[in-house]
This record gives sequence, structure tokens and C-alpha cells, in this order.
Amino acid sequence: MRGRLLNVTGGIRPKRLRALGLSALLALAGSVPAAVGAVYLSWRVDTAGQRATLATTAQAVIQHTGDIYSSATAALRSMAATDYAPCSDQHIRHMRQLMVSSPITVGVAYVHDGVFRCSAFGLFDDQRRQSAPDVTRPDGVSIHIGVQSRFAPQVDVIALGFGDHAILIDPSLLLGYAIAPGISVMLLADDGQLIAARDRDAAINVQTLASREGTGTENDVNYAVVRQDGWTVIATEPAIGLTAYVRAESPMLLWLVVIITACSGSVIFWLTRRRHSALSELAAAVRHREFVVHYQPIIELETGRCIGAEALVRWRRPDGTMARPDEFIPLAETSGLIRPITDQVIERVVFDLNQMLVANRSLHVTINLCAEDISTGRFLPVLAAALDHTGIWPEQILLEATERGFIDVEGARRTLIEARRIGHGTAIDDFGTGYSSLQYLQTLPLNALKIDKSFVDTIGRGAATSSVTPHIIDMAKTLNLLIVAEGVERQDQADYLNERGVELAQGWLFAKPLPPEGFIAFYQQRQQRFGAAPVRIKDSPRRPASRLAAGAPAAPATHP
Repeated sequence: MRGRLLNVTGGIRPKRLRALGLSALLALAGSVPAAVGAVYLSWRVDTAGQRATLATTAQAVIQHTGDIYSSATAALRSMAATDYAPCSDQHIRHMRQLMVSSPITVGVAYVHDGVFRCSAFGLFDDQRRQSAPDVTRPDGVSIHIGVQSRFAPQVDVIALGFGDHAILIDPSLLLGYAIAPGISVMLLADDGQLIAARDRDAAINVQTLASREGTGTENDVNYAVVRQDGWTVIATEPAIGLTAYVRAESPMLLWLVVIITACSGSVIFWLTRRRHSALSELAAAVRHREFVVHYQPIIELETGRCIGAEALVRWRRPDGTMARPDEFIPLAETSGLIRPITDQVIERVVFDLNQMLVANRSLHVTINLCAEDISTGRFLPVLAAALDHTGIWPEQILLEATERGFIDVEGARRTLIEARRIGHGTAIDDFGTGYSSLQYLQTLPLNALKIDKSFVDTIGRGAATSSVTPHIIDMAKTLNLLIVAEGVERQDQADYLNERGVELAQGWLFAKPLPPEGFIAFYQQRQQRFGAAPVRIKDSPRRPASRLAAGAPAAPATHP
């Protein structure tokens, strides 16, 4: 009987398998054409939408370029209309006022007989000659591309010249900042000369596309070409091929389940790669709360006291290795994961230093914020909830943002005004390393300015940019901003900064970024050696006298 049961079972199973196989084949025969047709139509719609986005981007960029160019040429013509003696004190002061008041200039210079004579910062001590213009516009304005300037040594700038004056502009300013990730943008003059580019795709021929009109596809690249007032803007983005589109996230993939199952080996390989991709790994780190905070002490140069620390996020991977911020923060910002990371940093700071901050009211911690947080103010309720019932004063939390965080000036102003109303101090970080207008420093409610390490490194080395540091210090003093120097590694740098009135510094001369217990020990040792900074309270525990606190706003700016 047992053997018979096995025989019967063995006879039925092959029939079932054949029926299932036939059903699967029939299902595939009917569903594959429908799935392919649906995917194809969806792909065509998305391709049309991508081209429309490129056209909108190109139109916005060319409009922005026209506005910036009009503003710059108006400034040049106003300089040409003055009758100051060349390079006189009045002339230099006028150029400086133009640089401070204009939101578009990186530098202003006077050029005579092809030689740079002076600038907004004073006389030139060399005889650097101006190269021949790359483009001459019909209105008489010359354009010099790829200029190396002592005003912004980190990037090549564009010089707009009219008469004997030149205005230096960061080329990225001509393109604006409202460009979605993945889109490449190129700005050309009417003769086809490339003026500026962002994320230029090496696979495309710019001159070929410049001769086209409207939108289209060239060499697997979707493009949009817009012309206006002698400018040409080309916006491009890699086209999504039909095969790639089938693999992308789309409801149409449900129609291809059977096919994907038949290709299980490829799917497993793809899923494995996707699981271990950088973005997936970072998302998993956010879910598992793998981020920790190290603290770099901030030292009062005049007294040697430790008055605070900058909170620096680190990623501790499951294998114990530690990743620096520059290895994951850019990806976090572009993917939107920076928001939960910022929230976790706030939680860690409160957890790590709660007792220490309550016990030492002269101590503060600075937290770095991304451009989106500064623009939207999203983090303020998160920070308020984290501080609730901890005893930590809002004045003990200083908010920092890099220059890029202030691109949306109006959004930043609203956020900083609200932050100061709550009690937080505010600072601009890495000043001088990217595009910024000095106008930010007089229109935004800032308490402090941090000098970037790249400028501190030049102290005592005779570098071409060494003259920039004292100018930054003078500007910060004029605007009554507290000055913090980053990256101080040598005693001669600390002495130089202290002699010029820089109040605070941080860097390896004092300590590297430390884990919480290391920073607490460092602070206690420093306190025993130099004493604690006094807490000067007036009328209320919400009004520390420190200029880092929002309760003591900076004095109104005065201009030369």
C-alpha cells in the first residue's frame, strides 16, 4: 500500500508541473505584450516630462544670467562715471563700498593699460597684466574666462570689464542655484564661447547642441537649448533608455514578475549590489542610529580657557571603522538623509553633554546645519523638543551654517530671526571658501564669523592669499561679529590671530575632535589650568553677556 501511494503521488506530480508550466506560459504570452506596451508608453511620457524640465531649467538660468549681467554692467558703468583719481583713497573706498553693497561681486579692480593697478582691498604690489578678453559683448563689456583671483583663490572666476574697471564674479553665480541634481547646464556667449558650466557632461558636443533649437535627444542625452539677449543656455540630462527604464521603479514592473523570476540570478545580483550601495548603506546607518558626535574644543585665545566645542558628526560602521563627514555628508544632502542625521546629532549632543552644560553655563556647543535647514527652519522644533526639560539654555547652543546655507537669503533671514528670538546664537562657517556676498554679513542676524582653515594655513608662509585673512578680520570687526579661527595648528598662527583681536580658535594646536568623555576630561583639565569663563547674567538666566548668545545681538554695521 505504501508503495502504491508513492507511485500514485509520483504520477500526479509531473502532471501538475506540466499544467502549472503551461499556465505560466499562457500567462506570459498574454501579459508580456501588454507589459511591454505599458512600459513603452510610460517611458515616452517620462522622457517628454524630462525634456520639459530641462527647458524650464534652461529658461530660468538664462533669465537669471540676464539679471546678474544687468546688475554687474550697471555697477561697472557707475564706476566709469566717477571722477576719482585712480587708486586714490576715495577711489579704493568707492570700489570697496561697491563690493560690500553688491550681492554679486567677488572683487572689484582698476585696470589701466592692461595692468592691474589697485582693487577694493588696496594697491597691487605686482604688475600682473590682464589677458585679452575671451568675449566682447555688443555693449562694450569684455568677458575674461578662467581668471585666477587673489580675492577668491579657490575657484577660477569671470571678469567683466568696462573702461578701466573690472568686476569679478563666481561663474556659478551666473547659473544660479535652483538646478536639480543630475542636470548639466552650460552658458555660452553669442559666438559659441563657453562662459560657465555646471556638471558638464563630457559625452556631449557643446557646439553641436548650440546649433540646435528647442528640445531633443543627442547621443543618449536629452537636451534643451534656449537663446536670449546674446546668451545661449544648454541644459542636459542622460536619457533613460527603455531597458534601463524597465529596471527602474515603476508600477509596470508588476507585469514582468514572471520574467524577472526566470532571470532570478540577475535579480539576486542586482538586489545584492543595491543593498550594498552607498545610499542603501547610509539609509541603513540612519535606521540603526550609527552616528556619533565628536567635539572639537573652542579656545579663548586671550585667556586659554575652553569656552565651548563644535559638534562634528562621525559614522561608526558596524565593523568599528569611523567615517569622516566628507565621506557621507554630500550624499546625505543630495538624498535628503541629512535631515534625520541632523536630528540624531541634536539628540546625541543633548545626551552627551546635558549635565556638563547645565553645570557650566559659560559653555556652549555649536551645531552645523545644512542649507535646507537654514532655508526652512525645519530643525527648530526638533531642537526645542530635544532641549525641553533638560535645563540646557538655548543660548548655550550656537547654530552654524556654511556660506551655501545662505543662498536663500530670505529663508535664512526668517530662520535666523526665529532662532535668535528663541535664544540661539548664529554663525557663518568656512567664510571665504565659496561664493558669498559681503551683503550677507550686514543683512543677516549673525553673531559670529568663522575663518576657514585654508586662510589660517597661509599665516606666516608668504602665500598669495595671506593678505586675505587680515581683511576678513577687519570686515568682521567693522560688523561687530565675533571671530572664530578654524584649523589653528601652530603657535605662531595663534599668536598672529590673538594680536589682531581674533577672540576664539579651534584646531589641532589645542585638541583634535574628541569623543564625549575625552572632551569632558579636556574641559576639566583646561578649567583647572586656566579657570572657568565667568557667567555674567543680567536680570534673567536667559540673557548671558556672551556675544555668542542671541541675547546680545551684534551692533549695526558701519561701512567705510
